Amino acid sequence: RTPLHIAAHLNHAQILAILLKNGAELSTEDAKGDTALHLAAWSGNVEALSLLLAHSIEVDFLSGRDGYSALWCAISASQIDAARLLLKHGARVNLPAASGGGLKPLHQAAVTGQNAMCELLLDRGAHVDCLDDEQNTPLHYAAAAGSVSSVKVLLRAGADIEAVQSYGLTA
Repeated sequence: RTPLHIAAHLNHAQILAILLKNGAELSTEDAKGDTALHLAAWSGNVEALSLLLAHSIEVDFLSGRDGYSALWCAISASQIDAARLLLKHGARVNLPAASGGGLKPLHQAAVTGQNAMCELLLDRGAHVDCLDDEQNTPLHYAAAAGSVSSVKVLLRAGADIEAVQSYGLTA
């Protein structure tokens, strides 16, 4: 990891600002394929995210190893403030993870039972019945995970209760 990665991950905003002012490369990936933006999102470091986003970093850059966007990282780590900031800066709410079987951010929020995150994504234009590569909707994932509250959020948003995935199953 570069000093920029470390400063972003640990939310050392003053150091991050100095590194950025002195030309630190924003798109450098660590051994896992993450940029400083991914690490700040995983950690929920909103101040670090703000600094990085102010320097025209690619908000939807997919990590080299896992194919995740920074928004995906924030959702996976239950960092709603980081997700909100990334969406404000144009993160694509329906962008699938490159290595995740076509999973969209709403699938990830639903399967992990993050109701507020589901609501945020839906408010920002996530498709309630978006499909993964096997035609599963977020409702399929929430039901399989046993997340009653996520099921309720998705149904209130108009999820298709009769949607059939590629194996012939409904939620």
